Amino acid sequence: MIIQSKWVEPLLNIRLWIPPAVMAIFLVVISQYNYLTFHTLAELFAIVISFLVFAFAWSTRGFSTNNFLLFLACGYFWIGSLDLMHTLVYKEMNVFVEGSGNLSVQFWIGTRYSEALLLLAAPFAAARKQNGHLLIVVFGAVAVGLTALIFSGHFPIGFVEGTGLTDFKIYSEYLIDLILVLALIAVLRLDGILSVEEKALISVAIVMTMCAELAFTFYVDVDGTFNLAGHIFKIFSFWMIFQAIVISNLKKPYAELLEAKEVAEKANEAKSDFLSSMSHEFRTPLNAILGYAQILQIDPKAPLSPAQNEHVESILSGSNRLLRLVNELLDLTGNGANYLDLTIEEIDCRDVIADCTALIAPLAESRNVKIVADPGIEPSALLRTDRSRFKQVLINLLTNAVRFNKDGGTVTVKYQEVDNGFLRISVKDTGIGISKEDRPRVFQIFHRIGADATKARAGAGIGLNVAKLLVERMAGRIGFESEEGAGSTFWIELPLASNEDVLIWTDTMNIGIDAIDRDHQVLVSLLNKVSHENLDGAAIDTILDELIVYTDHHFQREEAIMGICGYPDLEEHRGCHRDIAVQVGDLAETWRESHDPELLKHLRTLMKDWFFDHVINTDAKMSRYATGKGRDIRKALGDLK
Repeated sequence: MIIQSKWVEPLLNIRLWIPPAVMAIFLVVISQYNYLTFHTLAELFAIVISFLVFAFAWSTRGFSTNNFLLFLACGYFWIGSLDLMHTLVYKEMNVFVEGSGNLSVQFWIGTRYSEALLLLAAPFAAARKQNGHLLIVVFGAVAVGLTALIFSGHFPIGFVEGTGLTDFKIYSEYLIDLILVLALIAVLRLDGILSVEEKALISVAIVMTMCAELAFTFYVDVDGTFNLAGHIFKIFSFWMIFQAIVISNLKKPYAELLEAKEVAEKANEAKSDFLSSMSHEFRTPLNAILGYAQILQIDPKAPLSPAQNEHVESILSGSNRLLRLVNELLDLTGNGANYLDLTIEEIDCRDVIADCTALIAPLAESRNVKIVADPGIEPSALLRTDRSRFKQVLINLLTNAVRFNKDGGTVTVKYQEVDNGFLRISVKDTGIGISKEDRPRVFQIFHRIGADATKARAGAGIGLNVAKLLVERMAGRIGFESEEGAGSTFWIELPLASNEDVLIWTDTMNIGIDAIDRDHQVLVSLLNKVSHENLDGAAIDTILDELIVYTDHHFQREEAIMGICGYPDLEEHRGCHRDIAVQVGDLAETWRESHDPELLKHLRTLMKDWFFDHVINTDAKMSRYATGKGRDIRKALGDLK
């Protein structure tokens, strides 16, 4: 019973049958008025399906390992071509030759022989890798040879006007059905290559083809009822073949990709939880080690000898380095899970630079590196950001600039206003620079920069990754320029206090539903990326596409949550979503046509107003309806995938 249900289940999906059923009903109605139009449309439907089958299989052959379906698709390209010839030479068509019942029947029977033999051969070809180009040539040669045989008059007669089908035509249909029975057996015995769903669809297609052939043994007039039934069966047969190709080459890989994505996300969450937990566990004993080592140094009752003090200094140095690594891991896991707290305020950039350079001065002196904080002619600038996180990022850049510098080198810190209300703070060194091979991976976690391996070992490869995450959370950007052997310049851009266009996510914006809060954070991040007008047009186009897709994705998720929670104003909320989606889409489309910067300003204003008015004031009302429904919400969101 389990095996039967596995076979039947794919065929019970009503959506599988609707398209061919609708087409069949439409064609039956057409046949009552004009049979030639019916025949032409019925054949064209099958021909188009044949070509689509080939197009799907051919374009995805690079990542598909299903040789059975590739073999089948290459053959169906020429089956469709022969069916096109059958259509063009049909009685009363008179396209390039005078159509006749016999000529169309000859093409029909020759094509059906080809199709039956193709279905029979496909299971035997499935076990070996197929050369698509060779298949096209071989099947093409057969199709061209068959066409030449028919037009030269050497193909047996299949239909006589006024008399009907010849014995050759009738017995050929029986022989074709026999070949199809063998093909069906071969497909059913094909293990490990086709899924149950693919097998079911191919088997139904073969059975439908057999029914079509049987119907074609009974008609006397090419306009008869059995001829009509045969074409309807053919439509269903070709549709099932098409579905099998789509499932194998599109649906199945996409489903596997989604499954792999979900597994990766769960693994990433587990990794973050593990790192966070272990980091906390490490920090407690580390603090104890640091505390007791410091007590040893300052205890007046038991002063340390110089040698003992040196050993304690080594303990303190190593423990401090390990503590910094633990803190970076906590920042990384917390930020990746969107648990990072930000305190946004107006701060003086010059003061923060002064504090950071003072903290790094001892490290610079140990390397004989000079730090120059040179604001140039710029006045002191006020930023709207988180002071401690800004300091953390700047200290990281300064530390790297000293660590990867040459002895006696220089580190220069500058800042200047850039377009659209941002301040760029740059840290330039005269050190080893970054190789071209390293540059694409500079901000990757655990990647350590530097051609000098002894210096590269000084870092854990976490700092720059954390810095990038922090800067982007603060609505900024980070980047660098480098010349190998001559030094590097790392820069960050953060919003000025006067910049009213950016949104910076803080805990006050949480509405209390995790899925929606995460979506809102992504939307804020994408919107802030559009705020950097020094991006080129292509980059902004890409960001806008992401913004539109994710906005629609978020609206679907939010409406699903509202439905599960019984939110009373769902329809009104859905209408607001539609209005926002239309406005954003229209602005994005107009931008692509003109690349007018004013349009981006309108877009930012629209999204910002919507965010504060709709999200903060309206979405916040949802949280009381979501209480105690976390499991239902997760299931609803899972069903959307």
